[in-house]
Amino acid sequence: RDSVCDWSSDVCSSDLKNADISNEEELQNPFIALNRWLDEAKSMKIKNYNTVSFATVDRDGHPDARQMLIKEIDEKTGSLVFYTNEHSAKGKELEENPFVALNGYWGSLDRSFRIKGQAEFVSEKESDEYWNTRSLDAQVSAAISEQGSELTSKDEFARKFAEEKAKAKGGKIPRPSHWHGYRVYASSIELWYEGSEEARVHNRIEWDRTINRKGNNISDVAGFDLGSWSYKYLQP
Repeated sequence: RDSVCDWSSDVCSSDLKNADISNEEELQNPFIALNRWLDEAKSMKIKNYNTVSFATVDRDGHPDARQMLIKEIDEKTGSLVFYTNEHSAKGKELEENPFVALNGYWGSLDRSFRIKGQAEFVSEKESDEYWNTRSLDAQVSAAISEQGSELTSKDEFARKFAEEKAKAKGGKIPRPSHWHGYRVYASSIELWYEGSEEARVHNRIEWDRTINRKGNNISDVAGFDLGSWSYKYLQP
């Protein structure tokens, strides 16, 4: 679709404001609806339209959230993919506890979504393929960063960046073994879209299914046994 939003006033046409989920295909598979919403947000040129708040739990049971970018949505398996450093706080927390929750919101489109599920690694092949789409600068930054560790000297980090980039001689660098993709298989998803603004009678639909991990841990890349989706409407 064409962009029809006046971003200076944050007013969109009714065409893209219409987020209604009523056709049978989307009701039977919420990821078809979610993919449509993402495509529409992208067409509206919303910056970082694929941003979500991604929550894990640490070993003491404390929740920990940060902003992440979704890189892939798979309608067939009801899953999504992101990439990160395994040695980061979220990587360590996922190793301890693979259960996650995430939330995305587009204020300009009056839509949001919530997902709960479990994560596991994607294949080495998938990680390599995505790594090779990144710019050299993005590769170098990811390769040299001990993500989340204390930065004692910006100058030293900049020197290390320049040194590693020079080694690549304008090409690409290999993907570090600790940097890879994670796929989150959803066990539940809620799609929210605005209804009556005055009465705050908004629309909420929740889908649930059972998912059972085939492997023993997050790095097995064994997938899940996936149940069928069932849905219900929620009070606003």
